Amino acid sequence: MSPVRERASSITASAPRIRLRALAVAGACIALGLLAQLGRTFLLDIAGSVLYVAVIGMLVVIVRPWSPAPVVAVTAFAVAAGVELLQLTALPALAAEAVPGAALVLGNAFDPVDLVAYAAAGMLLLVLHPLLVRSVPSTPPAASQPRALP
Repeated sequence: MSPVRERASSITASAPRIRLRALAVAGACIALGLLAQLGRTFLLDIAGSVLYVAVIGMLVVIVRPWSPAPVVAVTAFAVAAGVELLQLTALPALAAEAVPGAALVLGNAFDPVDLVAYAAAGMLLLVLHPLLVRSVPSTPPAASQPRALP
């Protein structure tokens, strides 16, 4: 079997574990992001932007655990940047009026610094993605399996 097929087979076999890890990371990022909302400092704003992209990246991994790191990073950046650019319109404000909590997802004011933070978060996803999807054995190691008698 080729190395590419072997890796794809390994990821497919461990997809439920990868999804579970991504869900846990997304949950932690959401919790930290909500905590960051309590303070209004420049660094907390940047941290919130990075966590926003991380959550989007984890959602991509949950939907497609076999996606390579560049696809996850670029998709997360593109979605976050698209939402940021949407803030140049009245749509996020209208959504926040209609749906409680929508402002937490859609924001309320365009900030070009957020685009830089999103790009940095995308690069961070490139580095951290391999740790998230590293192969997890779906069967116990051979040493723990019963051996046939001679």
